[in-house]
Amino acid sequence: MLNEKNKNMNKMTFQEALAKLESLCSLQEKCSYDILNKLNKWGIVETDQQKILDILKKEKFLDDVRYASLFVTEKLKLNKWGREKIRFELTKKRIDKDIIDSALSDIDDNDYQNILRGLLIKKKKEIKYSTPFELKGKLINYGIQRGYKYDHVYKLVEEILKY
Repeated sequence: MLNEKNKNMNKMTFQEALAKLESLCSLQEKCSYDILNKLNKWGIVETDQQKILDILKKEKFLDDVRYASLFVTEKLKLNKWGREKIRFELTKKRIDKDIIDSALSDIDDNDYQNILRGLLIKKKKEIKYSTPFELKGKLINYGIQRGYKYDHVYKLVEEILKY
């Protein structure tokens, strides 16, 4: 009985949810998936969820293209993630494939290569290894785990280990 009362007290009205989300989206970039999760958690019915999403998009509080672009920039520059990891995370947020492809295509290839090179050089100094083969394997695995493609990582590891 207490749980039922709490559930009813936690339910938000359409206007309360819209106002709260407008405020949230004006402070921090969100994607449609994030908003739908919040609306579900708040107990908003499906028809109202779609109406709220439509209003937020129309009023430019919510834009998955803008979200994807900022997500790519942030994860590349701050977290130093590779394209594959970024793609995976955006896919988990149900961002459209074309939007993801477009956002990833904005990455400057020289910046991308320099970020990976910096990661691998730093990691090389930290790794404990007993053979050059082991070092190479650990560096390649590290690059792949960070979301970079094998071929790209392999070439840079070869280049770094020449010095």
